[in-house]
Amino acid sequence: MPNALRRPVNAISIAMSLGVPRESARTKLAGLVERGVLARTDGGFVLRAEVSQSKPFKSAMEAFLLATVEFVDGLAMLNACGARDGDRVVTPAWPVAGLATRLMTAHVLKGIQHARSLKPEISLTTHYVLLWLSHLTGSALRVGHGEPDAGRLALLNPPFGPVSVIEVAKAARMDDETVRRHLGQLEKTGLVIRVAGKRDINLPDRTLVANWLDFQSRTILGTQQLVRKLYVAGVIVDRPSETIRLF
Repeated sequence: MPNALRRPVNAISIAMSLGVPRESARTKLAGLVERGVLARTDGGFVLRAEVSQSKPFKSAMEAFLLATVEFVDGLAMLNACGARDGDRVVTPAWPVAGLATRLMTAHVLKGIQHARSLKPEISLTTHYVLLWLSHLTGSALRVGHGEPDAGRLALLNPPFGPVSVIEVAKAARMDDETVRRHLGQLEKTGLVIRVAGKRDINLPDRTLVANWLDFQSRTILGTQQLVRKLYVAGVIVDRPSETIRLF
């Protein structure tokens, strides 16, 4: 589709959806225009047509689809959030790639908004590091339970306990010192604590735990809504497990 026919989005909308300053959004968007990723139109910005047809973009889409498949498989295995055991992403998945990506991206952005409510004053990147730490330490499984579920969740081999800066950096694909700096900021806010030289979510803080539980409730509700939309859109179908083909 030509750039002129694509639906644009403006800097204000992007800034509001990500919870970042408008000038920061404008600066980043201008940089993407200079790099040839985006095109500026009367209504805002669009992804350039040639970029959407490029090999790197298609590779990224393929990786995103594989991540979606893993996400759905994990939920279905647990009969969680409305996903039923045995149901899978339709194969081949490529025909529904655009729709699946749009629904999944909207879900991720809402999750970021919910996460930012934990500590609105810290940066988006710092929240990104916080979410990785939460995932790697299995904090969601430990809030109010003490031990992770030894039943169905054990099939997914969930992480559990404090992790090193290097582990967070590797998972987040960031350099060690940058992650160390962000974790230091999180320690100052009381969201993160040190345990034997490693880092963990500050679960002993009851106020913080209450906020985490609220965040989890929002995430679960959002995921249930996402799963329903994926079923309605035909992205998830009732069929036996099979090898996933993207094309």
